[in-house]
Amino acid sequence: MRIRCILLIFFFIQIQVFAQRTDSLYSKWNAEPGFGLHFGLTHLKSGQLPDALVGYQDQGFLFQTIFGSFYFNENFAAEFYLQYIVPFNSQFKNNALSEYVTKTFSGQHFVTENHSAYSYSNGEPVRGLIGATYRYCHGRFQSSPKAYIGFTSFNNAVFRVDLKERNSNFYHTYTLNPSRFSSNYFTVAAGISESYRLSKRFLIRSEILYSYFKSDLSYEEIIEDLFTSNITTRSFTYKKGIHSLTVGLGITFEIKLKLKKPIG
Repeated sequence: MRIRCILLIFFFIQIQVFAQRTDSLYSKWNAEPGFGLHFGLTHLKSGQLPDALVGYQDQGFLFQTIFGSFYFNENFAAEFYLQYIVPFNSQFKNNALSEYVTKTFSGQHFVTENHSAYSYSNGEPVRGLIGATYRYCHGRFQSSPKAYIGFTSFNNAVFRVDLKERNSNFYHTYTLNPSRFSSNYFTVAAGISESYRLSKRFLIRSEILYSYFKSDLSYEEIIEDLFTSNITTRSFTYKKGIHSLTVGLGITFEIKLKLKKPIG
């Protein structure tokens, strides 16, 4: 029993010594890798035909690949992040488009083997942010409210099918064209992170981030008769404000430590 009490006292003494040492230091540079879950509070995709071609993901995994923060003093810092949003289901979903084409045109047309073409977008949506944070330390814990501006970027795909009329040599093309192939939108974001110090340089971090951008994307459906040049069109709009929430975990590595200035 005495040995247990002595070990327990020794353990708390070591914690106190460690806290005193770290309280006298603060980091100038931080590296902050992380990952999390991205949820759309409003959805850009709402069940329209071209949804599968729009490169933005309303829900998915988020990976923080380029990151860092520079502290001007013990509390205030500038931060920058580059984040990728990967869909929960990575398989491209073109079932809705294929089913629509089959249902609409299979009675009088068929898709030609030599002239059909499907063009899909490449890459994942990217969010780049730069902003400011304030670090408040209390023992081993740190709280950091943050505010950012930046961009949200994603690519949009084209869908095209060449159709041949049954029992004739007449051809049609069915196309879904985006108003822009690359979408880049000004983004504002704010959030807070809570960290717990594991060692002199490493902290484990949890965070929550809200972001907003306004989309002005649209798609045009074009059906062209290649014999008569007659064209029929229809539009689909994706113009709305997009609110999203990200929750995540990460590790903070303090690269450069500096002594705090004495008070008084």
